[in-house]
Amino acid sequence: MGELRERSQAELIRLIAEGSEEAFAVVFHRYRNKIYTVALHYLKADPLAEEAVQDIFMRVWTYRDRLEGVVNFEAFLFILARNVLLNHLKKQAKEFSRESSSTAEPFPEKSADSRLVDAQNAYLLKRAIKNLPAQQRKVFELAREEDLSYKEIGEILQISPLTVKKHMAEAMKSLRNQLQDHLKVLFFLFLNFF
Repeated sequence: MGELRERSQAELIRLIAEGSEEAFAVVFHRYRNKIYTVALHYLKADPLAEEAVQDIFMRVWTYRDRLEGVVNFEAFLFILARNVLLNHLKKQAKEFSRESSSTAEPFPEKSADSRLVDAQNAYLLKRAIKNLPAQQRKVFELAREEDLSYKEIGEILQISPLTVKKHMAEAMKSLRNQLQDHLKVLFFLFLNFF
């Protein structure tokens, strides 16, 4: 790990994208305190800040295969941190609202069929996303999964917000077409089954 500390940021990110836990540990130690300070500022509680830091770096590791397209890792990391912190704050607000509301009713449990349909839809969407061209996929994932603005995505990928918008529109059109094709096949099978 000692020799990895001397590597450039770009090399470390490339190694993380390839699955290097040692490179990930170096980056974690490099940014952990900065992220923790920001998290503590917003969440106002040490345990929550620690949990947020873990969530942020867990996402970095989980989505490591997408890091190669990231030009400015520090900007990416802090935008990711902002989004995770906002999610934590929203979660806290919901919990507070639930606790303070005495008339809140629990959400009804979904049926097994409904859960199966949800799982199948999620699988189809994930497969359709994987079929997108690389740049469209990166833009879509940063916009939808990380909830970044076109401007933020442009900064991370070093492209203009207009180019991000174009990639997003093309990605949405492609996903719509792929999913509609699947629905047509299901409809055809349904008609032939009965």
